[in-house]
Amino acid sequence: MLEFKQISLQDKQCMQEYFDKSQLQGCEYNFTTSFIWAKNYGLQVAQADGMLVIFSSKLKSFLYPCGNGDLKSVIEKMIDYANQNDFEFCMHSVLQTGVEKLQQIFPDRFNFEQVRDYFDYIYDAQALITLAGKKLHSKRNHVNRFKENNWRYERINPDNLYLCVKMNNEWCAQNDCHNDAGKNNEACAVRNCMKNFFELDLDGGVLYVDDKVVAFTIGEKLNRDTYVVHIEKAFADIQGAYPMINQQFAEHECIKYRY
Repeated sequence: MLEFKQISLQDKQCMQEYFDKSQLQGCEYNFTTSFIWAKNYGLQVAQADGMLVIFSSKLKSFLYPCGNGDLKSVIEKMIDYANQNDFEFCMHSVLQTGVEKLQQIFPDRFNFEQVRDYFDYIYDAQALITLAGKKLHSKRNHVNRFKENNWRYERINPDNLYLCVKMNNEWCAQNDCHNDAGKNNEACAVRNCMKNFFELDLDGGVLYVDDKVVAFTIGEKLNRDTYVVHIEKAFADIQGAYPMINQQFAEHECIKYRY
């Protein structure tokens, strides 16, 4: 039987080892994602048969398991757990490779449904860095407009992290996060990310205009060819702040990644 536990910082190394073995492309296959959203989705973790299983008690759904263990045995344990706790078995964020494996191991057992709202946005890293070509013409124009300001970019460090916290609080006030469930959940995840920034070994970028923080972003390596951006915040009333922090962060942190 699966024995789930709450996710804590002490689980980072163990969980990340499973993610690294699998090299799956979804942003969920990363310790930081699980850790900062754990409270919002009631995420819990278990190990069985050489695999890592993450369960959302709020969604009543499992993340497709990762690792190099016995997938069939683990799926059967997940189904048993759902039956014992009286809810319909469901998995989320199943990539196409997972669909193919499940159809092979359990032919005609499951129904699969694409949910576009759960899709990741995947970009060519070099395209975001250079902003070359007709397709990115609009983003390039916004960046050029932003460069008319007295601006600078810095990596997040112990001396400027508090400025990002301050900017995030101001952003939440402007966007009425308190009265919007989705934004409030996101704000909780952002605070969790910042509070544990250095323990999570994250990268971050800060964008200034006239010494005031107007945007920041936080991310890290997802797998051998992909970098994941966890957080990206900017003041919408400053033209080009969003595309500029996106471009600068890609230039400084994603140069060696394909996606």
